[in-house]
Amino acid sequence: LTFTPETLFAILWAAIVIAILAMWLWNLGVAEIGANKASVYVYVRLLFVTIGAILILGESLQVYHFVAFVLVFAGILFVSRARPSTGVAKNKMQTKI
Repeated sequence: LTFTPETLFAILWAAIVIAILAMWLWNLGVAEIGANKASVYVYVRLLFVTIGAILILGESLQVYHFVAFVLVFAGILFVSRARPSTGVAKNKMQTKI
């Protein structure tokens, strides 16, 4: 890797601006839907990174990518359909008394 002003700018742009923008957008999402629901979607980032690597870097799609995609979506579906335990609600009521 040859460090030119362009490469240095690109590295700094990705490290600072994009990272700050990503965290700001993530925090907006957490504020909107709550941390419990938002935490499930952390794993969706991996899907977008994989798709970006395929589209931008020319990486090839492998069988293990499909397995990972299915596992991520199954986990999101499983967690989003789970009902809250009754113990959590009971503890919240006890602390308010």
